[in-house]
Amino acid sequence: MMRAAALAALTVVAVCAHAAAPDGEHARTPKWREGLPVGTWATVPGTDKLRSLLKDDGWAANIDASCGIGLDEQGNAYWLKPGGHATVPFGGWRNIDIEIRLATDTPTVELLTKSAPKSAVFDAATDKPVFPGGPRYPDGSVATRHTYYTTQPVYAKHASDGAPRMLLVTTSAAIFDGFRNEDGKYYFTTGSQVESFRLDKHEWEPPQTFPDLPESDTFYAIARDPRDGAIYAHASKALWKLDVTSRKWARLQAALPALNRHPMEVDTKRNALISVVQRKRQLFLMSADLKSGEVTYKAITGPLKPGGTQEGRGLVYDPDNDRYLYFDHRVTNTLVSWAELYAISPDGEVTDLGPLPKPWPTVATDGRPKYSAALGGVVFAPRANVSALFLPTR
Repeated sequence: MMRAAALAALTVVAVCAHAAAPDGEHARTPKWREGLPVGTWATVPGTDKLRSLLKDDGWAANIDASCGIGLDEQGNAYWLKPGGHATVPFGGWRNIDIEIRLATDTPTVELLTKSAPKSAVFDAATDKPVFPGGPRYPDGSVATRHTYYTTQPVYAKHASDGAPRMLLVTTSAAIFDGFRNEDGKYYFTTGSQVESFRLDKHEWEPPQTFPDLPESDTFYAIARDPRDGAIYAHASKALWKLDVTSRKWARLQAALPALNRHPMEVDTKRNALISVVQRKRQLFLMSADLKSGEVTYKAITGPLKPGGTQEGRGLVYDPDNDRYLYFDHRVTNTLVSWAELYAISPDGEVTDLGPLPKPWPTVATDGRPKYSAALGGVVFAPRANVSALFLPTR
């Protein structure tokens, strides 16, 4: 039953670094991953170097502001254009792209692109912000934003041209870089929009390389199917599917109920979209069948209790143990003050796996935890200036 004994103790172990793997050998298990006990958090060596790269805390604040990661096919993690929500006072114009390189014996953190010059968002003649603040700056570069759960990969094997990518399937609730207008009020630009980043070239592609969602409305949840790479976007009026090979959106059905910035995952065993929702002070496991469209709810039983809304939580489907890992937290005065990990069975049974290792995410968990089939576990990037964590699931 979910290997409860082996998975209950979530202590953190340190991992020693080794020599770098030669090019072309990343398909094998990295040495830092070898021998890690199932169900025990490990700190990934070499992934706490971001502060020295970013030079000041302003950059880190951008990343910590409700920004999730995306994983490529090898298990490398990416923070792309993290920021948004009036980040200019601490460097919002420094739109950056970061890779946490994990598919190597010696993990590293790399800046993939240079930050945009100040002129990208300021009028050079007046030194005042240019309005609107997104989705792209006047120089054409992609604007920073809250990425939430929106960073989703396109594997080379699913791409029509064989090129690996990372998409920002941006929600209109994901606030782009914000600035103060002439009245001193913050001004944000939002909209349903998809940006594409070439992982092999470290370049952003032209707008509409992948089409925007036809429904120009608020997204509430986003998930990716690892079987074919399809991306599901739940908007306020409908559930949509992006075929990443043909680069076309298809409307599947009417909107699913009760999803508002909720985490959502594809359960590949049951061919269903999964989320945790709260209805009348009770938590339920929501399942939407991808073939029939039928939506069912199963009451969640056990130590996981409702607390506020379920916005900003983390959810990962663990195919190795056929369970859902739910990253819960509480927020006090806008900051996370408590964080716990739970395992939820497909029947709604809950096992408490203990507190998440500190330091916790500052504002919300969002899309910071992601499952990697290549690495056999969950990659978790809680903050910019701390080590990435890894939870082996097999």
